[in-house]
Amino acid sequence: MRVCIVGTGKMGSALATGLVRGGAVKPKELALFDHDPAKVRALAQKLGARAAKSAAEAARSSEVIVLAVKPDAVEAALADMKSALAGKLIVSIAAAVPLRFIESCLPHSARAAAAMPNIPMHVCKGMGVYCLGRKATRRDAEMLRKLFSSVGQAHEVKDERLLDAALITGSGNAFVYLIIDAMAKAGEKAGMSRRDALKLAASAAEGAGAMARESGLETEDLIALVATKKGITAEGLKRLKRAGVHDSLSRAMLECIRVAAKRRRKGSRKR
Repeated sequence: MRVCIVGTGKMGSALATGLVRGGAVKPKELALFDHDPAKVRALAQKLGARAAKSAAEAARSSEVIVLAVKPDAVEAALADMKSALAGKLIVSIAAAVPLRFIESCLPHSARAAAAMPNIPMHVCKGMGVYCLGRKATRRDAEMLRKLFSSVGQAHEVKDERLLDAALITGSGNAFVYLIIDAMAKAGEKAGMSRRDALKLAASAAEGAGAMARESGLETEDLIALVATKKGITAEGLKRLKRAGVHDSLSRAMLECIRVAAKRRRKGSRKR
């Protein structure tokens, strides 16, 4: 599968790294472009990929074009590539830009999709949520599933739910890192090294996530498996409840969703 990534910032470079590591794309079939030539050359050299001299050049040789630029640069990037987009699948990972707007910028024969992978794809533990445009085919869906599965997991959603899903899988990572850090700091205060405490806290988060995803149990049932009545874990959970940690995390996630929706509406009015 020939893929190009236009924009090699945090998300673009993480996706490129994950796709090569995960084996979905051979290095020689991956083209990269960024307006910072030094940055794109360094990433291309690291991965064995090709550094293109322009976005159009990168798109011309690819089946799938991943647009990994900032939302306010999407329209200009598509205009730069327009002559090379006919018959191609264009995947925007600028979640704040509506899919319908992306489609309006494309030639008639091009298909569009919107997606939002997350940072853990860098180590092939990510989650790529995506939705298909009106002209996208089931083959396109299969290509996206293959791409994102190679860097972790893939999950298709409806267009109207993409932003919410992207925030849970994206912003949610930062919340989990905060919890991991708090657990690790407790280990340090108890006398452990930072390295050991962080490793154990991260392992706890990874295992808990796998259980929540794969066991079929509700979270309250999973908690009950760990926290026996009057046990040590139950005492810690009481402290968290008194501090309002659960409600605070939920409100923080809702705030991310609210702010993102507001910014998306504001951006749509500008377009």
